[in-house]
Amino acid sequence: MITSNECDLMAHALGHESYRGAVKKNKAEYRNYFAAGPDGDDNKIWEGLSTRGLAELSSGPRAGYPYNCWTVTERGKEAIELFILAPKDALGDVLDPVGRYYLEEGTQVVGNCVLWWCPDRAGYTCDLSAAGIYDGNEASSIVRLRGSDHAWPEDYILARVHRHVRVEPLDRVRVAPKKRAKPPTRRRKDVSA
Repeated sequence: MITSNECDLMAHALGHESYRGAVKKNKAEYRNYFAAGPDGDDNKIWEGLSTRGLAELSSGPRAGYPYNCWTVTERGKEAIELFILAPKDALGDVLDPVGRYYLEEGTQVVGNCVLWWCPDRAGYTCDLSAAGIYDGNEASSIVRLRGSDHAWPEDYILARVHRHVRVEPLDRVRVAPKKRAKPPTRRRKDVSA
């Protein structure tokens, strides 16, 4: 399977619009090439696609044209089709059957908090520590069934958790601040005498 980034690059090479794996196909492929700088990130992705038989290097850098030119193979075109049909997480990547996902109830929020599915499909919570973690297969079935919910990779969500304490329930003792003593003033010596 390919990632959304790989799908975007291959779809672009074929003349289709694609963003995060959401491919909008043109009526016909009107090209099949992608020019990538030999030291760039895109070239590294193309090299990975090539090792899996999804792309080939059609020409390397030459005088006046310092780019590698890549083409998508038939296997690469098939991989794009499979990617388009596969269930995706909220980031646009294909759900990993053994991956771990939090499920967002996508029709509402509470304040500015995400509403998460509880374990065993038993309701919803804003408390991430009480939220369920679902594998890719179960997350896929829920997302397909409801259509409005989103599967978020566990590590992606945990990296964005904010711990905070609300001020309203705190009992505060208001004490007047202590006054600071003024520093002594220094007198200048009279040097005119």
